[in-house]
Amino acid sequence: MIELTRKQRISLAALVICSLGAATAFSIAPASMGIDAPNQTAIVESVALESTVIGASDHGIFHRQERIQRGDTLSLILQRLGAQDPAFLAFARKDRAARQLLQLRPGRTVAAELDGSGQIRRFWALVDGVDGAKGADGTNELGGEAKLSAARRVLITRTASSEQDKPTFVARDEGVQIERTLEMRGFEIRSSLFSATDEAGIPDAVATQVAEILGGDLDFHRDLRRGDSVRVTWESLRVADGLDAPVVGRVLAVEMVHQNRKIQAVWFDRGNGRGDYYNAQGRSIRKAFLRSPLEYSRVSSGFSESRLHPIHHDWRAHRGVDYAAPSGTRVRAVADGVVDAVGRKGGYGNVLSIKHPNKTVSLYAHLSGFGPGLRPGSRISQGDLVGFVGSTGWATGPHLHYEFLVDGTNVDPLKVALPTSAAVSSVEQAQFRSQVDKHMRRIALLSAPRLARFE
Repeated sequence: MIELTRKQRISLAALVICSLGAATAFSIAPASMGIDAPNQTAIVESVALESTVIGASDHGIFHRQERIQRGDTLSLILQRLGAQDPAFLAFARKDRAARQLLQLRPGRTVAAELDGSGQIRRFWALVDGVDGAKGADGTNELGGEAKLSAARRVLITRTASSEQDKPTFVARDEGVQIERTLEMRGFEIRSSLFSATDEAGIPDAVATQVAEILGGDLDFHRDLRRGDSVRVTWESLRVADGLDAPVVGRVLAVEMVHQNRKIQAVWFDRGNGRGDYYNAQGRSIRKAFLRSPLEYSRVSSGFSESRLHPIHHDWRAHRGVDYAAPSGTRVRAVADGVVDAVGRKGGYGNVLSIKHPNKTVSLYAHLSGFGPGLRPGSRISQGDLVGFVGSTGWATGPHLHYEFLVDGTNVDPLKVALPTSAAVSSVEQAQFRSQVDKHMRRIALLSAPRLARFE
């Protein structure tokens, strides 16, 4: 066996390392080769790291928000926000301005700034603002235009205290601005109004307003045809810098092409919250009478001189129109008038009748209940709530029986000619023309090729 000197062993090791360097650049010679390992020294250095906590500011303040749900209390909301602050809750319960936070409205959003210990530094919530029109169940998911009030919010701020480190708070009730944005959409009817607007991403509140605005010219239960097209512009309202989602405001203009007939309506704002819908020529689009007392439904039985009665199984006249609708559906007055009778009457069940000008009467039967405060002599405006669909009296299921009488004689409410309202006065023509031209230019932007088609 050939003995190698120490110098030869070191040279041989270096040659092997160089030959394997491309593949094993960090290989270490085995200890059995007798090579002395170099001295190693551990160096410890402190490095400052930036905070990466999501939702925290540079000052350790966390920004949180939470949507109010049905049945919520302020305590539950604070828990979901991650707040641990009994002093804040005690203040909110006794301070006059802060107590408004205890009247929580589902759907709205509250916001808070919390420190690292869960104490509230700032807390704010809207107490008055923009709310959608509410349906029979008290929600605002359906209905017409939003109701705009003076928007206000409550802001509670934690302040420094020198009295035994007890926390102090200041509550301020302050006004906030309302932002208005304009939205425009066009769509084509393939089956029904609401299915088309759903597919087009248009809120139900817009579809409801369209049906109400054009309800004097079209019966949306029976007149719609496949291929009818609609273009509509409306306002969306939301609190400036707020967290709540925008709600539907007023429809400003709508144009419908129905069987090659164009029907237009624009909102003419007279100021001070007064206004109405007119066509492009200045004639009121609102008839003195609505075609239907329901916003949207279907005719289950029409006006007839002879019909097989579903309960008595004999042939008799049907002096009105039946609208099938779920129990509890809101029933509206078709015109201005005075309540003539309200109560229960034989086969009609719960029934209400209204006297209108020119010796006309409208009658609503089988109701499950009446509008609040209605009694003989009560004044009624077109569109007011008069009752709810039911099945009282001679009824096989929930529906509304609706009659229309002229000079004491029943006539078919779907065929009778309805009078129109007054036109724009001559002194308002210049103001009207300025507004209507602006609205119709927007409608024209929704050109026919851009209309969406929905099955």
